[in-house]
Amino acid sequence: MTDSETPTIDGRRRAALRAAAAERARSYTPAWDPDEGDVGTAVLDLFAEITEDVLERVDRAPEKHRFAFFDALAFDRDPPQPAKLPLVFDVAPGLDANVGITPGTQALAPPPGEGSEITFEIPDGAGFEATPARLDSVVSVSPADDAIFVHHDALADEAETKLFTGANRQEHLLYVGHANFFELSTDTEFEVTVEGVGTGAFESLGCQFFGVKEVGGEEVEGWHSLGETVDGTVETADLSDGAEDGVRIRFKLSEAEAEAFAATTLPTDELRLVGAEAEAAAAEAEAAESPPVTDVETMWIRFVGPPTLGDALFEASVSKLTLSLVESDTGVKPQMLLANDVPLSTTGPIRPFGEMPLPLDTFYIASDEAFSKTETPVELGFETTDRPSLADLAPPDYSWEYWNGSGWARLELSERKEEVGEGAVRFVVPEDAAATSVSGHEHHWIRVRLLEDNPIRFRQKKDDQGNPVDPEEWEMIHDAVPEFTGLAISYPEPTAAEEAVSSKAKEPDHVVAFNNRGYGADEAKGLSAETQATAIRPFRRLPEARTAEPTEVLYLGFDGPLDDGPIQLLYSAADKPYPVPFYPRARWEFCEDPASGTWTQLDAEDGTEGLLQRGIVSLAFPEATEAFERFGRVRHWIRARLVGDPFDVTVTENAAVPGDDPPDEESAIQMLVDRTENVVVLENRGAKRFNLERFSLSVGPDSPSSDLAASLGPNESIAVSISRPTGAVELYTPDWESVPVSVRYEERAIDTVDTTAERSLQEESAVDGAFETPKPTPEPTPTPCESLSPRLLETATEATRDPPSLRGIYPNAGWAYNVVTVTGEVLGSSDGTPNQAFAFANRPVVDESVWVDELATLSEAERTAVAESGVETAEQTDDEGAPTAFWVRWTRVDDFTESTDEDRHYVLDRIDGRLTFGDGTNGATPPPGEENVSTDYRTGGGAAGNVPAEAVEALVTAIPYVEGVWNPDTGGGGAEAETTPEAANRAARTLEDRNRAVTADDFERIAASASRELARVRCVPGMDRSNSPRAGWVTVLLVPRSTERRPTPNAEVTSVVADALRRHAPVPTTTAAGDPDANRITVRGPNYVEAGVDVTVAVDETVASSIAAVETAVTTRLTAFFHPLTGGPEGEGWAFGELPCLSDVYAALERVGGVDHVVSLTVTYHGSERGYTVADDERLPTVPPDTLVCSTAHTVQATRELTTNDESEDQT
Repeated sequence: MTDSETPTIDGRRRAALRAAAAERARSYTPAWDPDEGDVGTAVLDLFAEITEDVLERVDRAPEKHRFAFFDALAFDRDPPQPAKLPLVFDVAPGLDANVGITPGTQALAPPPGEGSEITFEIPDGAGFEATPARLDSVVSVSPADDAIFVHHDALADEAETKLFTGANRQEHLLYVGHANFFELSTDTEFEVTVEGVGTGAFESLGCQFFGVKEVGGEEVEGWHSLGETVDGTVETADLSDGAEDGVRIRFKLSEAEAEAFAATTLPTDELRLVGAEAEAAAAEAEAAESPPVTDVETMWIRFVGPPTLGDALFEASVSKLTLSLVESDTGVKPQMLLANDVPLSTTGPIRPFGEMPLPLDTFYIASDEAFSKTETPVELGFETTDRPSLADLAPPDYSWEYWNGSGWARLELSERKEEVGEGAVRFVVPEDAAATSVSGHEHHWIRVRLLEDNPIRFRQKKDDQGNPVDPEEWEMIHDAVPEFTGLAISYPEPTAAEEAVSSKAKEPDHVVAFNNRGYGADEAKGLSAETQATAIRPFRRLPEARTAEPTEVLYLGFDGPLDDGPIQLLYSAADKPYPVPFYPRARWEFCEDPASGTWTQLDAEDGTEGLLQRGIVSLAFPEATEAFERFGRVRHWIRARLVGDPFDVTVTENAAVPGDDPPDEESAIQMLVDRTENVVVLENRGAKRFNLERFSLSVGPDSPSSDLAASLGPNESIAVSISRPTGAVELYTPDWESVPVSVRYEERAIDTVDTTAERSLQEESAVDGAFETPKPTPEPTPTPCESLSPRLLETATEATRDPPSLRGIYPNAGWAYNVVTVTGEVLGSSDGTPNQAFAFANRPVVDESVWVDELATLSEAERTAVAESGVETAEQTDDEGAPTAFWVRWTRVDDFTESTDEDRHYVLDRIDGRLTFGDGTNGATPPPGEENVSTDYRTGGGAAGNVPAEAVEALVTAIPYVEGVWNPDTGGGGAEAETTPEAANRAARTLEDRNRAVTADDFERIAASASRELARVRCVPGMDRSNSPRAGWVTVLLVPRSTERRPTPNAEVTSVVADALRRHAPVPTTTAAGDPDANRITVRGPNYVEAGVDVTVAVDETVASSIAAVETAVTTRLTAFFHPLTGGPEGEGWAFGELPCLSDVYAALERVGGVDHVVSLTVTYHGSERGYTVADDERLPTVPPDTLVCSTAHTVQATRELTTNDESEDQT
């Protein structure tokens, strides 16, 4: 018999016994009524009670004999299974050495109820060293895709992140910096000329400047796209003779958006080393001849590469890079004009020395753009007024001066056309020209001083005939006062004389390449015409891409050195099914020589199976690691390089430039297109801010795009004008990739939307219907007989090479179990009698080693023979070396059937903690002695150890320099001791299948026996790992005990069950010559089909329940009803491969308190691709045999409107 149901011998109980006795009494004693309640009635009741006790014992006799039979066959109850969880030890920062975590270290978690605290312990052989270094950088790379994936930000937010996929954070940038060249107004165009081999590819690059730009009426400082020439084209000019290759691109700031350059340092990750290394790094930086490139504050532009850089740009080499100003027709207007200290207008008639010039009056001209360009030819053009000719008057003497940083110095004019107010002057800006303050205004100034003693000119007054009047009169010549109507500053081509001291083309002060999230050296000196250095390659691939076989790599960066060990890391990843065989094989390495980039393999024990599953990685370091820069961070880097099977890497999006991440889901950005007003309103409904400055709106190739705001925060909106929005409006990235957004079109006018307004979705939807969420497209409905595929989410069975989903990496971690180790416990003294038994002080006994001191009965030769026979022994001696004890480890057996009189065997009841030795014939008896039986064992275990994450909160005994301990993951695998009926059922099934998995029941029994954490096990013969029918394959489905909506087995349970099945399964399912799928047993969790109910119920008017309370009660009942383990009409869960009928749902709901009847009900079963809605009288879809139903969101509406009785009957 294979279950706990034993034959019932009688089965009657008290009521039946009394009724039978009363019936007989009426036959034998008709004069007495047994129901009168007299003394006879009491005797009759007493008889029924006593007889019931006897019959209960009789009925249990078969079960008792059944238990005795299995007990005679040495079947014992299994002890509790200990739970396993990772412990992470937090070490005090600032230490210069590791902290040892020894085996036996214990930590405590609070009890789930009122019981005692739960103790977790590091087992023997699992000690390690905890490092004070903090892990703060986690980066993975895919060299084949030139992709870098940053994970530490997501992990810091306790979010799951997928390795080797997602947002590509690779950037290929070329920064060009100059201290004063980019002091430009919006009137000035400038050119960037790049020469070298293959530099024509620079034409495909974007260009940005750092500065301010007006966005939404506010000035926003940051990196902005640099506008091109006025006509919107990139000019590619012919270069000088002899140039290998090159491109000349012309740019111009936007006057409409008030763009202006600003000085800044290059963006970096703000990370620092700690301890002595931080001091050493600071000293090294102070001793350096030049500051790091990231400390240079100047004005920058940068060339921005596309998401995927082509070979042409990787192979391009730059031999020359120059900046030059472009001479314009209109010139540059001065920033300010002063007559002495009086500000002058820059338009209209301008008298630079006032109405009555006096000696030493001064005219000041300010232009940060022009006068900061040292060694550059500059021309000041004065627009003269229409005045009478004064050829007979000599122009006044002027002194042209500039500020050299310490005083006003003479400015040498290279050419002059007349003087101030009479033409133009030209000069080369001196090398030492500097800014200064004039009348409180800080600018670069040029000044002109009057040098004559009497600069005012007079002439004799004449009459109409031209004769001098009498008496003689003199009048001031007003036309001789310097005056002009406008002043324009331009940049002419240098003359032959000027070329010796000036150049229109400027070499940048700094040229810095940014690749692989790190800056290269400043190459400006190497590109200088003076040094004639070799060309540089600004764009570099990942170092891993330059190897013969580039593979994926995971990098971990620490803020301090790693040394000695073993140092352990917990790698926590979500469970995923992978094909068999599939083994990426991670090779763990550290950088032995950062200067040469030499990586050396570490001595590692990798419990992650090549980053496939959760596990602990133990690393031993032969020497201390060194800090070096990688991905823009100076860290102590180690890496896991895949040398086996590759993952299927997918770069889903590119977020190269910080802040330019496009919306990653369709609901994040929504657009409303007003066709009447030609306006597009964008609304950010996401949770994060999007920088859309580099993005654009377009209605097609024939319509110009519209630039967007610099950024759009959550619940913020912006209105953008766009021409002819008759076609499909789309949002594009800088690389003209369409961004998925929801679009709604309107034919009528809408209100202007405040670009900074933060309004709720309800408010927005109330504005003329704007921002209405688009309704999803209805899913196609299959026919009633069509199979519905289950939704493959966490329990997807399709084997994949998808990269692992990482939940966290935690240094200083070790496995612990909810057990306590007891060492050296003396069980007692042997008296040499047969079958002597001893009791353990603690129960249950999880595992043990039993030792007997046999020194008194063994000679020296016999002791030597025992030690050489392979039996584990331990000898104790005194100070003089004489033996005082000789401990021999005895072996546990299930029974003494095959034991001889010389076998050192014992049997153990782990639950009761009772140990029994042999009788001298079947199993030896320990020799007599005083306290000569000792044991080391572990006790504890049980389901109480399945604690949630972060439940562990304290150490039992403090460890120096350890500040705390905690568990980042939940405990799992713990189970209570096996009950007697469970043991009997297992024994019966074991006798039936003899521990060989042949039938489906055999597979289920062995799987259930392997882990008592399982609530249900289902074997599906003939199903392979892709859910397809295939002979010779077996799929075993595991459902753990859990209250979660979708119970899913963890990796440990799955691994334990799989190992047990492989040991007991027939050979054809585990090995197949020449078959790549050698293992034909698949162990996993079930697939789930989610059931969502849309129901309207009528409230029972006789019950004082509110509508809200009834709706809550119905929702709670539905959630419980569809639970795969505890749902269903009887609370026993749901069968595999079956879906609940609507009649069962009706019955469950009409038993809810406060519900009168169900008005309407539909159930939607959600599969992997679509849903199937079932109403009354419709057939259920079919599902595969590996599928369980579970609950999802429900829509419940309660109403007090009652239908007629006939309608109510129809509904039920």
